Amino acid sequence: MKYRLLASCLLLLTGSIRAQQKYEGGSLFVQGFARVIDQGQSIYIDSTGKIAFDTIYNDRSLSEGWVDIDTVYLPQDILQVGLKGKQGVMTVLGKWILPPEYDTIDTQSVEQWMVKKDNKVSLYTSKGFILPFRFEDSNQLDSAWFAVKENGKWGVYNKETDQLTVPYTYEDIDYCYGCNTKGDYVFAQKDGKWGVMSFNNEILVPFEYDHEHINMRSDEWIESLYKDGRKYSINLRTKKVEIDTCECLPTEDLSSLDTQLGNYTGQRRNGKWGLVNAQGKLILDHVYDDINNFGDSSGVVGIVRNEKYGVADSTGKIIIPLAYDYWVEPQCNGAVFLGEKNGKGVAFDKTGKQILTQYSHFKTMALEDGTRMISIVQGKLMGFYNPASGKLVPPKYTTLSYYGDSHYLTIGVGDKYGYIDKEGKTIVPPIYDYTDLHYITGNDLLVKVTLKDKMGVFDIKQQKVIIPLVYDYISNYTDSSILQVSKNGLNGLYDISGKLLCPVKYKDIIPFDTVYSYLKAKDTSKVEVLNNRTHELTKLPWDTAFVAYEGHFLLVWEHGKSFIYDIEKKQRVEGAYSKGGYPEYLGYFVNHRASIMKNKKFGYIDPKGDFVIQPKYDYISNFHKGVAAVYQCLDTANRIYKYGYVDSTGREIVPVIYDLPQQIVQRFSEEAFFGEEDAETLVLMKNDGRRGLAGLNGRIILPVNYDNISPEKHGKGYLVQQGDKFGILDTNGNEILKPQYVDIMLNEMAGYDGKVSFSFPVMAREGNDDNWMYINEHGKSIGVKVAAYVDMRILDWGELPIIDPPVVPAPPLPGGDKEPQ
Repeated sequence: MKYRLLASCLLLLTGSIRAQQKYEGGSLFVQGFARVIDQGQSIYIDSTGKIAFDTIYNDRSLSEGWVDIDTVYLPQDILQVGLKGKQGVMTVLGKWILPPEYDTIDTQSVEQWMVKKDNKVSLYTSKGFILPFRFEDSNQLDSAWFAVKENGKWGVYNKETDQLTVPYTYEDIDYCYGCNTKGDYVFAQKDGKWGVMSFNNEILVPFEYDHEHINMRSDEWIESLYKDGRKYSINLRTKKVEIDTCECLPTEDLSSLDTQLGNYTGQRRNGKWGLVNAQGKLILDHVYDDINNFGDSSGVVGIVRNEKYGVADSTGKIIIPLAYDYWVEPQCNGAVFLGEKNGKGVAFDKTGKQILTQYSHFKTMALEDGTRMISIVQGKLMGFYNPASGKLVPPKYTTLSYYGDSHYLTIGVGDKYGYIDKEGKTIVPPIYDYTDLHYITGNDLLVKVTLKDKMGVFDIKQQKVIIPLVYDYISNYTDSSILQVSKNGLNGLYDISGKLLCPVKYKDIIPFDTVYSYLKAKDTSKVEVLNNRTHELTKLPWDTAFVAYEGHFLLVWEHGKSFIYDIEKKQRVEGAYSKGGYPEYLGYFVNHRASIMKNKKFGYIDPKGDFVIQPKYDYISNFHKGVAAVYQCLDTANRIYKYGYVDSTGREIVPVIYDLPQQIVQRFSEEAFFGEEDAETLVLMKNDGRRGLAGLNGRIILPVNYDNISPEKHGKGYLVQQGDKFGILDTNGNEILKPQYVDIMLNEMAGYDGKVSFSFPVMAREGNDDNWMYINEHGKSIGVKVAAYVDMRILDWGELPIIDPPVVPAPPLPGGDKEPQ
């Protein structure tokens, strides 16, 4: 077989170690295994350097990706491997399921594998081996019983008692493996003839029949035995034996139906079908061409004779006569039957009485709450019948949509739309170009309606428009009791009763603190604040006030100074920040802190105006996981800065001694200090390009000794570079590979986030002409070196040995009661 070779993203970097075993080539380790080439042949070693397997039989490879984990079924994302002719199985994630010590393993079934060892078989499931390696062959009958073979003969074995209950006597054994309800008997062959044996060795049917694995059942009826070319029906309980007079051979197509029809049995006599109930009583004579139980719980069956169709109930009473052209099928959980006669639809109630006689085209429809009704089509108009209430809505709508809501149906009259309920009552009249019942969050009584490209709101309860259709746009608001409207680029607010809270004249409307709305008509106008609960409108004397984005505060700029305004108390917030004059700048609040600039120095304050970090730095960054970078300017003209880090209390956790490179001064980016958003480290830099790392607590992880540092994307440590040499450090900065290697083979190069990927043992070499070494996570050689790199994946796979004998399909999981044929 051929495998599509996937290109690996590789990067060559550094390594060197001594090794005792040398191979011609080797791959990266993937999920704990690597492929090496020995005398032109592939073998696979584990992370200790030991040979784990020498063959992969199936077209799969070890994977770094995600694999579906199923606790019920056996995994299918597997590698079938071999070692010295023995077979084993592992997941594509490198986890052993069965070590390579078995003769053969058949993995075709998701429920159980047949495993052979020393010419004895067992069955392996997600719970482990369920049989001892004691038998030549085995098939599972149910959870405790097994058909087993020894010395060419079959018997029955009970796992729970560890007893052979039916001795090794029979040439073959068959069973209804696909039946959900398990029987307690088997079909057995002796001297070329078949009979039926109980699990406890009682002969239930004598050995005088032929048998085919067809019409298999697990109840008291036997339908798969033949004699002299005739099919027999045998009841194990009554011992009654009947010849099936249709003389159907096992290969004939008996019917379009199964003979098992739910709780009934379809019987064919003289080429005609009848119906027998669970007690064996004939309730429909053998006069029908076919019988259909519809596969539902309606308790009726469809019948057909001479190409005319009808319906009978569970007692055999004909409730719809044989007069229709196609199956008359139950709909709406058996409340209505639909059929066809002379090209026109017909409908009946559950008693068989014809209804809706004035109409001739029907379809079923289901609302979101599961309510089922009958759609009626007459010409180009539509209506419906609700069998639960008996309500008929005559066809008068050009469209009728029943998707998206559990209470209402969308109706259309021409190109206008509205809503009706399940009884046909008009909820929203069909006079609008567009209606949206679910647009307004948390309120199913308000409908956004559109007419001539203008929007409004219709109240279902009041049955009227409460917001006029004059707006370009209507949107939900953070407060669910308010709607925002827009017209000609300006905005206003309504409450959900239709009361106008503020006129449509504002350029900006911004909700804050869940209670208030910031209103500004234009850039030069004064700020206003609306209390969303009391509807009080407060006009403020400032045109340069902004939402602080935390609490009930605004940030105000006035005459070159900034202060905090508490809209709830309607007063300025005084605090340490205001002593000696207000600051020149205030930033937005984030996590209860806002940056300030006072006397040209930066710091942070809390919502009370008290200092969290004194304004003593020439610049301060935003906080990242409770840490901010702070700068001190040493030379303003040449823009020379030192930087360090402070925590949320203002304590310097990394002193201000590190250099701020000119490229960062010119193009500031906070990622230069904190890395990606999820990073747990702080970057330390010097002007000569060297770098280091500190933790969020300020502890130095990597000293500033490296030209480049690349975190491993899965948290295994760091790839570091010193000059043209590379090494690997663990997450605490301890050396795993000293930076002395010219090449280290990576699984993935650094991406946009600067992270690399490597797996231990890694491939490394000290010189360009040296062999590659494998070094583990402890920095030790695993005793293997290779001359060249090869890919883990290969194009040609080994041939899986043929499994003998074949495996009978495993039984399904418990549940359900249908008996497959």
